[in-house]
Amino acid sequence: MKKIKYTWEEFDIDINKTAEWIVEHHSDIKAIYGIPLGGLPFMVALKNNLQTRNIMVDVYFSIQEIRDTNVSYKKILFVDDIADTGKTLMNVFKIYYGNNDVIITLFKKPQSIINPHFACRVCKNDDWIIFPWENEEKELIRDGTVIS
Repeated sequence: MKKIKYTWEEFDIDINKTAEWIVEHHSDIKAIYGIPLGGLPFMVALKNNLQTRNIMVDVYFSIQEIRDTNVSYKKILFVDDIADTGKTLMNVFKIYYGNNDVIITLFKKPQSIINPHFACRVCKNDDWIIFPWENEEKELIRDGTVIS
């Protein structure tokens, strides 16, 4: 397994790249849901970037909040840090996912069972991405199993 340290500078570049893609392909996005935990920093940075491009979106912090709000008329952007196995994304979409909604991740692995509409970067199945908001010395856990 190869550890890859993803920096704040790379994150800023990817936020701009993602916002440009949204403006070009899905400027009618009305809401963003960041999948905890890795999707939360992505969601906040992306929302702020889209505001500077005059795209105003609502932010949701839980699936329950989406259920409790009438969002059926809104195109929702689901964001996460990585589509690794795709199981987390799949669990979210079993609960709520509309035909017009959009999935975006910072990273995607070939093994993922979910293919995002847009991913900033593709990495190998055995790469371990260390995000700038994570503790570099943490135990590496994938699908509940410690792997380091």
